[in-house]
Amino acid sequence: MLTASKRAACQRYFEEKFGVSSPEDLAIFRDELRAHRITLADEQALRDHSDSDALASYERAALSLLQAVCDLQKGDRLWAAVKLYYSVFYSLKTEILLERYTPIRAGRVLIFDCKQGEFCKQYNGRSSGDHGLAIALAKRYFSESDVLQSQSIDGIMTYEWLKSVREVVQYRLRRPPELEKFDPFFSDEQWDLGNQIETFLADTEPYYAFDADYAALAIPVKRFQLTSQRLMNENMNLDSEFRSYLDRYFEAGSLSNRFQALLPS
Repeated sequence: MLTASKRAACQRYFEEKFGVSSPEDLAIFRDELRAHRITLADEQALRDHSDSDALASYERAALSLLQAVCDLQKGDRLWAAVKLYYSVFYSLKTEILLERYTPIRAGRVLIFDCKQGEFCKQYNGRSSGDHGLAIALAKRYFSESDVLQSQSIDGIMTYEWLKSVREVVQYRLRRPPELEKFDPFFSDEQWDLGNQIETFLADTEPYYAFDADYAALAIPVKRFQLTSQRLMNENMNLDSEFRSYLDRYFEAGSLSNRFQALLPS
């Protein structure tokens, strides 16, 4: 079940392995981490831990998406854009973990390929923050298999484009007139919101995710659909308590109902 304070299981695994309890303390053993070759026992343990972390990230992706759709249905189109971005961010974290790549923080970011015989690689990207890291690793590890990375929006990678939308809302708009004028979504007066969602779910190209008029909603909808299918293909199940918690978003008449069938059992 999603909790606010639960730290990543993979991070804790390496901290406990070196007898520490924080990323800052783990930095003392960064050289030892670089020299550590993944054993069979590590691989087996990290598979369980990465599954746990992946499900925790997916829970956050689901919750962010459903809350955003409810906000849109109520006419709150500003903060819905932020929540939709976070849904994509958490979906990407889920995908990275399911690829068995684990970012570990030890002063710097180290990336473990959680397979027997592998060593970690130091991440040297420009952005080591959680958001920049998730996008960078998505580009590095599954750009060829991710349909949402097959094209761009005006020359900008889809996830980076959506991140820029979120940054406009959170960091650039300061006063009510600015906030009221900004709307990244296609008008639901011209195209019913429920029909938009159904179209984006059915869009296998996906055409709408690469069109700036529709992408703020189309990218999160398609990313969540793809990640949900990935979890089902991996036979991963959601915590029953969390499934029950989500029922509040599946009331009669709610547009969130479009996503209920996507959730793993």
